[in-house]
Amino acid sequence: EILIALQGEVFSKRAKKAIQEIAIKISQGYSISQVFKEMKFFTPLVIAFIEVGEATGRLGQNFLNAAQRIEFLENLKREAKKA
Repeated sequence: EILIALQGEVFSKRAKKAIQEIAIKISQGYSISQVFKEMKFFTPLVIAFIEVGEATGRLGQNFLNAAQRIEFLENLKREAKKA
């Protein structure tokens, strides 16, 4: 349900299509990590965070951890370019 709601919030046709594909696969019984692996959009590190979240029942927290890690790495890249 959250993916359908999210689909209404994005403006990019490509993003909407990706969200729709994710929702379909999950409704067919695929795990989120399986779908993300198939899409080849996320790094292995992000997928590992998701797999751990699925296994431990802490998916929401691990999504947050993955987002924080991505943000940290992006900031690190930006700072390195400035130097």
